[in-house]
Amino acid sequence: MAHEERRPPSTGAELHGDVSGTVVQSGVVHGGVHVHQAPGPQPEPDRLLHQLPRPTPVFVNREPELAELDALTGSPPGTEPGPPGPGALVLLTGSGGVGKSSLALRFAWKNAPRTPHGQLYYDLGAHAGGGPADPGDVLASFLAALGVSADAMPPDLSGRASWFRSLTTGKGVTLLLDDAASAAQVRALLPGPDPRSVTIVTSRNRLAGLALDGARPLAVEPLEDTDASRLLARLADVPAGDMSLVDRAARFCGGLPIALIAAAVSVRLRGAGAIGGVVRDLEQHGRRIEALSPEEEQEMSVRSVFDASYDALPEAAARLYRRLGWAPMSEVTRLAAAAILDSSPEEARDALRALATGSLVREVAQGRYRMHDLLRLHARERAVAAEPESEVPVITRLCDLYSACSQAADRSVRPYAASDDDRPGTAPVGFDGKRDALAWLGTERTALTELAVLAGRNGLHRQAMGIAEGMWPIFLNFRDVRSWLRAADAALGSARAVGDDRYAARVLAKKGLVHSYSRDHDRAQQALDAAERIWRELGDRERIAQILQRRGIAAFDAGHHHSAADHLGEALRIDEELGHRHNRAITLLTLGRVHKALGRSDNARAALGQALQELSPDGVDDPLNAARARMELAPLLSADDPGRAEEHLVEACDALHGHGADAGHAEALLALGRLRVRTGDADAARSPLQEALELFERMGDRGGAEQARRALAQAAADQDHG
Repeated sequence: MAHEERRPPSTGAELHGDVSGTVVQSGVVHGGVHVHQAPGPQPEPDRLLHQLPRPTPVFVNREPELAELDALTGSPPGTEPGPPGPGALVLLTGSGGVGKSSLALRFAWKNAPRTPHGQLYYDLGAHAGGGPADPGDVLASFLAALGVSADAMPPDLSGRASWFRSLTTGKGVTLLLDDAASAAQVRALLPGPDPRSVTIVTSRNRLAGLALDGARPLAVEPLEDTDASRLLARLADVPAGDMSLVDRAARFCGGLPIALIAAAVSVRLRGAGAIGGVVRDLEQHGRRIEALSPEEEQEMSVRSVFDASYDALPEAAARLYRRLGWAPMSEVTRLAAAAILDSSPEEARDALRALATGSLVREVAQGRYRMHDLLRLHARERAVAAEPESEVPVITRLCDLYSACSQAADRSVRPYAASDDDRPGTAPVGFDGKRDALAWLGTERTALTELAVLAGRNGLHRQAMGIAEGMWPIFLNFRDVRSWLRAADAALGSARAVGDDRYAARVLAKKGLVHSYSRDHDRAQQALDAAERIWRELGDRERIAQILQRRGIAAFDAGHHHSAADHLGEALRIDEELGHRHNRAITLLTLGRVHKALGRSDNARAALGQALQELSPDGVDDPLNAARARMELAPLLSADDPGRAEEHLVEACDALHGHGADAGHAEALLALGRLRVRTGDADAARSPLQEALELFERMGDRGGAEQARRALAQAAADQDHG
């Protein structure tokens, strides 16, 4: 019989399954069992909390933001009685020094009566020298404030968070968490549910993860000019007689409260009458950050605030931030950022998002980011310190990019415009037709202008010429004289530097048109004379005909109609001899306008009819100039065939609107409204006239806006009499 092994009785105990709560696990127990459980949170009864710092006595406006905070923290309409809600959670975001903390503190004090159990405050130190605060330490501070003794306090984060929620459940509190580093840091500190409770978080980071906790974001922007001036005047105690200097100083501060405070500190340190000296310091572009960073008050230093944000960036984002200081424009796209970084668009996108997350740039449109002027100056300081050798390569890559893109846009808008210049590079972006290309040129006109000037200054002559070459539609369609002339002058200097006479002559001919449009007739003639000399020396008859055409336009603009007819007639003969259809069509269009001004209606109709036929899709297919021909024809037809005249104007409006040509569209709408007033349909005239007025005002065309107002007044008067 086999011997069976006998084991001693087990004295161990095994635990199976899921268990929660207090567990006593044992084998054989002799005697009594006594279980002692750690006490739960035992705060002092009805303890009141008043931890909010004292708000600054100088606080300007922010009424819209305070009203928005009221709306975000109010009880939702129609709330049914039931279990207590979680309370409101609001996230204030914005760049360092924009005034998030002051706004949050002002609102917390304003909101205090709504939270009967008091207010808690903690600076979470995302950008402090010692690094972000540990949530466990923050909770220990809160629990101590609530009356929990140190020996009873749980040692771990989850235990402290649980006790904090327990102690604040059903008790309305205001909780202000300043300068948060992450959503996780904030999440551990949220109080227990109570519909009266309000948690306000400020952060330079967007903390998108807090949306899962019901956070409602509010972006804090710099102050408007008027409010910035008021704040600076009150902080610096500047006399009323010096307000013009205060306004200038405030503009240099870009509405950023930390900069306004620093400027005020400088004024007070220097003594009475010092605002003029501070303004002179701020006017020096390269010293503005230094002027706003007083050594005596590091807490008020713009440089220190910006340094803290910069130091928290990942490496690629920090490099992009620095190099944005070399860029002359305040807005960048992903393509521009890729050129600045010399990286792929995907890497640039990630770096831009990191800057946006840290509130160092702001996304103003999809894929388009803006940097505050003071931040850009700070970025340049960091670039000079870290990588001064990157300036020329960054500028060169940007100029290459914008030269290629502007010329690609110009080719989309004016496919008929053959050019004999070298157009370097291939645009890394395609345009979906004329409207898309015009929209890009309109949006980028400031960047294009500044880059053309910068290219010329840095000896990047071909890039300066290429950028300006592609900008001609900016004048033709937006009538932006200033931008085009600045770029053209830079390009003209570059053309002369490299000895490119043909390019110089083309720019001079265009300058003649632009000066003529601006009623600067002497400069128009000087530019056209200089261009014609070059073309005659080169023996280029096509270009000579174009100069004659533009002399005709300039003479017409100056009111010299007979002289205009002579120039245009001579240009037309050369155009017909050479068979240049587009030049001929534009000459006929202008000649029709001249005949109309001279009272030669039949000649005008004939010339404009030929121009319209040549500009149609069956001809050279120039819909924008075809629309202008229709606008000139319509008044000639209005007496005998008002229906046909209106058809021409409606087609012109549709074409110009479809291509995003705002200037022409406004003129066509005005003409359509006036036609309807003349034909007795004042009610139908109001819509195009109102739209024309809005377009003129948006473009800053005061003359056009005044004409639209007068036509609207006439339409209203006709309606009243009707």
